[in-house]
Amino acid sequence: MRRLAAAVAGRHPVLHVLLNNAGVTLPRRQVTADGFETTFAVNHLAPFLLTALLLPQLRAAGAARVIGVTSAAHRAGRIDFDDLHGARRYSQHKAYNQSKLANVLFAREFAARAEGAISAVAVQPGFVRTAMVPPFPFNLAGFLRSEPERPARAIAAIATASDLAAGSGAVFGGDGRPVRLTGRAAEPSTARRLWDVSAELTRPAGSRPSRGR
Repeated sequence: MRRLAAAVAGRHPVLHVLLNNAGVTLPRRQVTADGFETTFAVNHLAPFLLTALLLPQLRAAGAARVIGVTSAAHRAGRIDFDDLHGARRYSQHKAYNQSKLANVLFAREFAARAEGAISAVAVQPGFVRTAMVPPFPFNLAGFLRSEPERPARAIAAIATASDLAAGSGAVFGGDGRPVRLTGRAAEPSTARRLWDVSAELTRPAGSRPSRGR
């Protein structure tokens, strides 16, 4: 992420839109070189860090927009602060749902901290036909999945809209309409805590306190 941010900043001193769309879901627990569970690292920590590193370029735009791709699976997610990386007990469903809830909480907390300078939203595009194997019954997912063009159009519309009716911090569905948030996704205290933990985890290794994570 640090190399990517440096490359992007070198080519684009001004960024109007940052779309964080990379994601994984893994049936077996894997760990990155930094010691993080891979699903949590790729789906949440990576876009968290990339966005932070590109803030100067986003601020230079005057009215930039950060978009994260989440999933309806966030409703079943829980941020397990005692076992964020699944070291005690790993489940593909648990890891994926947690990361998708993290995407929603990131957008909401970013919006609260940015105070209008940069807007942040999340999009849950629904089941999409990609090579990504979802952590739910494949036959069901295959029947319900849409071609990538449909959610892509919705995301593009959100990225280029002159004004977002639901405002910064909102979550939109694949049809471009705002989604009502309930439960853990609507907890400001959880969003703040996740932000603080994520900021600590994404510091350079030499400056990060060792806590056995």
